[in-house]
Amino acid sequence: VSKLVMSKSSNISLLKTSIVSANILLLLSTVKSFKERLENIIPLGRMGNPNELIGTIQYLSSDASSYINGQIINVDGGTVFS
Repeated sequence: VSKLVMSKSSNISLLKTSIVSANILLLLSTVKSFKERLENIIPLGRMGNPNELIGTIQYLSSDASSYINGQIINVDGGTVFS
């Protein structure tokens, strides 16, 4: 995809997340059994926080990632390996 769409001055990468706390998940996570099932799926044992995505987003948006292209960056608490 990145070869089809990119120009010489743009990079295309993707941020893939696991279960990140959002309003609906916060509501559902108040049900103890639901929260426990979620936490058992994720190797770190908890849902991610939206603030934990910021560093990766900043990196991909900065010049520091100028040679990163066509990659999927997993920010998922280890879920991709389980």
